[in-house]
Order: sequence, then C-alpha cells, then structure tokens
Amino acid sequence: MKILNVKNIIWTAGILLAVSCSKGKDALEPEPAPVTKAYIFPEDFTDELLGKEVTLKNAMFVTATYKVSATGNITLSSQVLRTPTDKVTPGSSDYKKALEENMRNKLLLIPGDIVLTDENHTLRVGTRLENLKGKVSVSGNHYALTITDRPVIKKNDRPQMPEVGKYNMKVASMNLEYYMASPSMWGHSNGAKNEAAFQRQRKKILAAMKEMDADVYAVCEIEEGDYSVNELVQALNEECGVTGKYRGIDSGDKKITSYTKNAFIYNTEKVSPYMEFKTYEGTYLPLRHVAQCFELKENGSRVILAMNHFKSKSGNNATGGDKDQQDGQSQFNFRRVQEAKDCLATYENLKNYYGDTDVLVVGDLNSYSNENPVRIFTEAGYTNELQKYAPDRWSYVYQGEVGYLDHSLSSSTLTGQVTGAAPWDINASEPVYFEYQYTSFYQSNPYRYSDHNPIITGLKLTE
Repeated sequence: MKILNVKNIIWTAGILLAVSCSKGKDALEPEPAPVTKAYIFPEDFTDELLGKEVTLKNAMFVTATYKVSATGNITLSSQVLRTPTDKVTPGSSDYKKALEENMRNKLLLIPGDIVLTDENHTLRVGTRLENLKGKVSVSGNHYALTITDRPVIKKNDRPQMPEVGKYNMKVASMNLEYYMASPSMWGHSNGAKNEAAFQRQRKKILAAMKEMDADVYAVCEIEEGDYSVNELVQALNEECGVTGKYRGIDSGDKKITSYTKNAFIYNTEKVSPYMEFKTYEGTYLPLRHVAQCFELKENGSRVILAMNHFKSKSGNNATGGDKDQQDGQSQFNFRRVQEAKDCLATYENLKNYYGDTDVLVVGDLNSYSNENPVRIFTEAGYTNELQKYAPDRWSYVYQGEVGYLDHSLSSSTLTGQVTGAAPWDINASEPVYFEYQYTSFYQSNPYRYSDHNPIITGLKLTE
C-alpha cells in the first residue's frame, strides 16, 4: 500500500487517515540517526575516551597472543610492529623514536565472550581486524578495548613451505625449545614434564622436519649427550618410513645433562660429512657453537655449516658489561659480541682446515638484525640472507614486536651460491596454547613446535 506524506496530511490510497496539527517535524518522520564518530588508533586516543563506547576507523593488526587460552587478551597495533633494533642502530635517536612509537601503538583487546579464532582455533600475528567497536579502558601502560561486537577478520593464513630458489642443497636451522628425550630429564625446569608431554613435543617436531625435507638439519636446544640426537634421528627415519637415510654427526659428548647443545642431522642420500666435526675455540658452552663441512654427493662441492646458539637476553646474574645498557640489546650483549668474534676467528681457521672458504652461519644468535653481534658478521663481509630475501618477515615475536633472532649469514664466496632464505612461520605467529605443554587444542602438526620459526636456506653449490 503506497503511503503519501504531503505536508501535514497522510493519505493512503486517496483516503484521509490523519491530520497532524503540530508545528515542526512531520509526525511519522523518523528521527535522524545519531552520528557516530570513528576514531583512529593511536592518534585519537586520549584519557577523554576512558569509559566511552568507540568505533575504530582504521584497521588493526594482531601483534601478540600471549595467553594460554583461546579467549585470552591479545595485543593490537595499527601495523605489525618491528623490534626497533631489528631495523635501526641500538641506542641511536632512531632507536629511541621507534621505541616510543611502538610503545604508544599497542592496544590491549579484551574479547570477552566474542570468539575471534578461526576453524583451527588460531589467531595469528598479522591477522587484520576491521570495524572494531568497544569500550575504552586502561590496562597497565596501554589503552584497552573491550569489544562489543565481532569485527571483520581477515586472516593471516598459515603459510606453505617457503620457496628458496633452485637449490641443490636445502638447509633448515631449528630451535627445538628444549628437546629432552632422556626420561631422567623429564620434569626438570626445561623441556617435557613427563612422557606424555614429550611424545606431544616429539610428534610436532617430526611433522615439521618431515615437511621441510631438508638435506641438513642444524638444530639447537637439544639435550647434551648423544641420547636425544640418536633418538631424534631414529624417530625421523621411522616417520619418513626409511632405514638409515638420516644420520646425526657424533659430537663426541656422551654425558647426559639438563643443558642443551647444537647438532647436525643429514640426509645420507644427498650429502656426506667431510673431515671432522668442530667446535669453536671460545670458553662459553662450546657445544652451542659447532661446525661441520658437508660434501654434496651430486658434484663433490662443499660448504662449511656453522650452527650457533648465543647467550640469551634473559637472566638475573648479569654483571659488568653484560648488564643492560638501555640501548635495546638487553642483557649479556657483551658476551654475545665476544661469541661473534670468537666464531669469526674460528671460521678463518676452519677454512684452512677444510680447504674451503664457503661458510653458512645459521642459528639462534639471540640478537636482532641490527644489533652488534650480527653486525660483526656483516662488517666482516658476511651477507645477511634474510634481510636480502625476506626483510619483512620474522622468526620471533616478543611483547607485540617481531624480528629476526635467528639468522642465515653467508661468507663472501658463498653468497653467490645462495638461492634464497626465508623463515617458515609456523611457530612465532601462533598462540602459545598450541605448544606441547598444553592439551586443550593440541594437534600433532608442525604448528608451534617451538617459539622460534625455522629458517630455510637454499644453496646451489658448484665445484
């Protein structure tokens, strides 16, 4: 039925229904909808917004999912935030500016009963959220938003194996996050608490190794002694349905301890070790700095692989130059710098020992790309392959900021034989609750086998 509104008279099909004698607005004219102001984070956020319902005009990105629950709080930013020292000089004015900008650009999102995870129960770092609405509050040093409606979610999908060019040798460097296979080590401060937890961890690591299908696996944070390495080698062969295809390098250490070391596992069909396994000549945990020359069976070409795990940034016993200098490099940087120098000196000796100048340095250096330990390598002529091939990606997420703690660095004679390098983002961007310690969302897939992403490097070795 057509309704006509002519001044104050309402007609329906030519019949007078009502007459409004009121002055002003027509009786049935709807009230105009209230205008909702949209705010931009962080530019428009002030304490004047506390307690108010707001709508965000700009898209926001997930930058941290620390809680061990799929309904826990997350951190958002207007862009994926890079750790300052991954891109600028530590302690510089650029560092201080980036630090301040990152601190301001963090919004705590409180989802409440609103489900943000996808069908895999994940909410990955880099996920884009649009049309955010909620009430503003403060939590700690940051503004918080308790959302009142589910936003538009554009997923950062789980990635396929990264392409690293047309290689004839693939190297995968992996932080295993305390792989302790010895039952006597279960229940210690690090690693699996019991056999069930260890089996969950083992399945995830094996799934990742099988899919990577590397010619050499350079691993760190595996239990000292030969038990765990041998156990992992056997498990990998069983997982791949082969016998003796994969072997480990015997480092000579037999004593099982709660400390971790580095190790090499290699595909015997593709490569063979050339001469002896070596550690560096420094004094700090020599089994966390190891090297082995490998020979490619296809053409007899060789490369020296150096796997490192530098001193971490954490701890409460730093003294002297190891104390935090407030330049963004955190504690124990003095020790990491010395480790880098010792490694370089050792590699020069190994070049003579192995009769080859091609060196690939990989591993967890516990230093971001622009920090002193990494720059020691690049200033000595090593190429940072991740900055060359994948500068906008990352291997680690900490406090809502991404960056590279794990590296792939090539000597000057090897650089031209590197076909690509990239992280496989299956760990750092995934929520913590996928780790093997937790059971609610556990799956025997590669995702979150560690807190560090593995690094894949392709080499086209020539004679």
